[in-house]
Amino acid sequence: MEDPGGELSLADVQRRGNEFRPAQVEGGEAINFGYSSSAWWLRMELEPDPSAPRDWLLEVAFPTLDSVEYFGPGGERLGTGDRLPFAQRPLAHRNFVFPVHLLAAGTSTVWLRIASEGTLTVPLRLWQGEAFWQDSHASYSVLSVYFGMLLALALYNLLLWFSLRDHAYLTYVLFATSMAVGQLSLN
Repeated sequence: MEDPGGELSLADVQRRGNEFRPAQVEGGEAINFGYSSSAWWLRMELEPDPSAPRDWLLEVAFPTLDSVEYFGPGGERLGTGDRLPFAQRPLAHRNFVFPVHLLAAGTSTVWLRIASEGTLTVPLRLWQGEAFWQDSHASYSVLSVYFGMLLALALYNLLLWFSLRDHAYLTYVLFATSMAVGQLSLN
């Protein structure tokens, strides 16, 4: 549901529940609202499987969103975003991750309010805890190798510049460093 003024509260949105429409997901990857100055509300209704655990993790895998507010089924309210300190995130992770505690019986409703000055892409994934941390460990390992290679390239070319004094090597050092900083800011 779109909130053009960004002024609706959770109670307002719950009263206007009939205005929600299914999210359009292109390619099965993520909800994409493009560039929008509106706040967007998402509602997810989760029905517990008696054989599955009740504790899950909801990942919003787009770390450049300005504001992400989570309203859980038990009344929890958590807020985060790229404009808030990293220490305020519910879980220390490069993406926005919220603990979801499903109700023992009945449907559990999770609400998200998302706003950003940039692109509003919302890739959502509900994880079991162990699977999430295993996947995170693997992705952090890949990112470490990638950034390690960029650092090695920059240091190698810096050594070449010190020994040869050819400005092309210094330019390459600046390029590799800028590339690493740019990619780190997105991840």
